[in-house]
Amino acid sequence: MAIESLPTFTKPARQRWESIPAEIRQRLLSNVWCDQCRHETTITNFTGTLNTTHFGAARVAKENQSTSFNDTVRKPRAAKGSGGWAFARVPTAVSQSHLRRGRITARITVGSSCFAALMEPDGQLGHWFRIPSAVLKKEGLAFGQAVSFALDVPSQQPDPELPSHFAGLLNENPAAKAAWASVTVLARIDWVHWMESAKQLDTRHKRAAATIDMLEHGKKRVCCFDPSGFYSKAFCCPDESS
Repeated sequence: MAIESLPTFTKPARQRWESIPAEIRQRLLSNVWCDQCRHETTITNFTGTLNTTHFGAARVAKENQSTSFNDTVRKPRAAKGSGGWAFARVPTAVSQSHLRRGRITARITVGSSCFAALMEPDGQLGHWFRIPSAVLKKEGLAFGQAVSFALDVPSQQPDPELPSHFAGLLNENPAAKAAWASVTVLARIDWVHWMESAKQLDTRHKRAAATIDMLEHGKKRVCCFDPSGFYSKAFCCPDESS
């Protein structure tokens, strides 16, 4: 596909695209894995914009992993099964400067308490995280209270906990298990996020089986998945109780 057939490319995006060798451009356009088709396909309709803000944010995140921010202690509306937990939101500016767009684990300090928190994307290029009930009790935190949080991103991310159905399939398939062990931790985090983000159990099981298939075929990252939820509008913060 020639760049001329993509009139909505911005000038910086066009320049970046044209800096890639023609043969590589063709391979990029013609060998994209489609989750729906279950095989490689060709991109035929898309636009291009170069966002230098996010490139810069990635560099800052590597150089400066610690920061602090303020938010309120928020009460989730779905009280059933919440176990008394609360949540807080990470400001978008902090997310963009210190976190990746998808899931990532950070150490949160509030008062004298420090805990590992899974940063969940909120679909708006920001994140939210759970505050455990034990921390609420220890620090005497109340819903609606303004709190100062310290955030630190460890250089070594922990492996994600595997969904039980996927773990069973993985143990039954030596080739897929070897491929899983060879991919990066961040890639494994995104695979698990993709599987867990399906609302229906049947869909989660189908995604687990699809993951095994893609691993067998040498795929290193989950395809056709937006880990931020910004473009797919798939993620959001929990609804708050009034």
